[in-house]
Amino acid sequence: MKLKPQNTHKHLTNFISTSSTRPVLQGFHFLENGNVEATDGHKFLRLLTDTGIDKDYVIHPKTLMKIEGNYPKVDHLISPYFSKNCHVSQNDSIALCDFLKGSKKNDVATLTFEQNISVSLENGSTTVINTKCTNDEQMVLNVNATYLKQIFDFIKDITDEEVLIGVISEEKQMVVKKDDLFIAMLFPIKMAKKKE
Repeated sequence: MKLKPQNTHKHLTNFISTSSTRPVLQGFHFLENGNVEATDGHKFLRLLTDTGIDKDYVIHPKTLMKIEGNYPKVDHLISPYFSKNCHVSQNDSIALCDFLKGSKKNDVATLTFEQNISVSLENGSTTVINTKCTNDEQMVLNVNATYLKQIFDFIKDITDEEVLIGVISEEKQMVVKKDDLFIAMLFPIKMAKKKE
């Protein structure tokens, strides 16, 4: 499955920053190998494609002007090894997107990884994604529900095959990927510890 150019632009735009604090994060980063990526520092998407561009630069998605500055290096964050690997089908990706429509903007989604993945929202609703996880060890990540939906909306548009969700620990980023197609990352929200 191949994304239409207008959908590629829409999805990448969901991953750029809207803040002018770091202008370089307001653009699409084209890499010398033809890949293109976008991040706002909380979520990240890299399309493993050949854009035909063989220079490393950042371009603003609306003005198409080059943005000066150093784009953050992220390759060291994309671990090939995970404590837990979960394979999610296209049907489960679509079901998760539908479930996340019930969340408010920037709600916290709690992902509990065991044999399956349970997703709970602040409004008390919960769904279970029937996955094939590598072990029964429980791991819990709190993430921004809006960002999670943006990742799975993208997945729904780009592939009809299963994707891999990789988790290293509860404090580290969650990686979602399909080899030779894309890599996405979502960084967890650090929750305040409850006083006893």
